[in-house]
Amino acid sequence: MQATLLQEIQEWMEAYTTVLYRRTLRDMERLMVVFGLLDRKLDRKIRDLEDTRISMDCLRDIRIQEVEFEMAIELVEEAIGIMMKFHVPLTEEDVERVDAVRITWHRLQQRSLDHHCHLVAIQPSFRQELLDNLTQFRVDCTQFCADYEVDGPMIQGLTPREASDRLLLFQNRFDALWRRLTSYEGGAELFGLL
Repeated sequence: MQATLLQEIQEWMEAYTTVLYRRTLRDMERLMVVFGLLDRKLDRKIRDLEDTRISMDCLRDIRIQEVEFEMAIELVEEAIGIMMKFHVPLTEEDVERVDAVRITWHRLQQRSLDHHCHLVAIQPSFRQELLDNLTQFRVDCTQFCADYEVDGPMIQGLTPREASDRLLLFQNRFDALWRRLTSYEGGAELFGLL
């Protein structure tokens, strides 16, 4: 009876450690993929407000998920520790991957801090560019409205074909203005101008 019970305990331990091993490898792989994606976003050169917005979104994502990442890394480290304690056969590569996850996370945190400092340094020039663009945008919107009133599709005496053509032209201009507005709103929110 005792031998059977010990055998069953051993089988349960092997089944548990097999599941734990697979889950730990999956979690490590997921963390490395997420860290790689965030790292690539931080590699992006900052040339305009859109690049700045993307960088700020990436920094916000890192900050929001920081505790989750720390907890996931600790769980992976604990799982490997449990497997080592109970002499589960691990490859040296598995143990090195656990260390690599922690090192990659610290490297990503440092890169995000450096990137944040860079954004703070370049903020004044982008803020001024945004203010200049907003001034020009107001002029362009006023001009669009004036052009629409004078040359729009609602002018009396136009044929349906001419009205349709003018509508398409003004729709394209409006869409371009709308994209600019969306971009400028993001920049204004970024610099606290709203």
